[in-house]
Amino acid sequence: MELGNAYETVSLDTKLSFEGETAPLTLNDSIGVDDTSLRKIDQYDDLKTAVECLDNREKMIIYLRFFHDLSQTEVAERLNISQMHVSRLQHKALKRLKELMSEAGAPASWPSASPSD
Repeated sequence: MELGNAYETVSLDTKLSFEGETAPLTLNDSIGVDDTSLRKIDQYDDLKTAVECLDNREKMIIYLRFFHDLSQTEVAERLNISQMHVSRLQHKALKRLKELMSEAGAPASWPSASPSD
């Protein structure tokens, strides 16, 4: 008897009403979509491995610039070096990461950062 109900289809436009909601959702609103970032998970692992190949100062610059979103000037102040030196080290580190990523098979179109602010 329960399998007999499986033959009835329900439209994706069927309104779902929940207590206290003013605008009801439809079944279509509750269907998930593909998470495109999951396709990049191997690349993130390759990137992590590539970052580990950098020297400590380059790692710190990449970490502060791209994970803490600091400017080159702010990074220079924290590391007690000039902004120009940060720019050179960042450029060198990004070039090395790009080389390592291309060896690992990552797309050549990975975004790169501008060497200056």
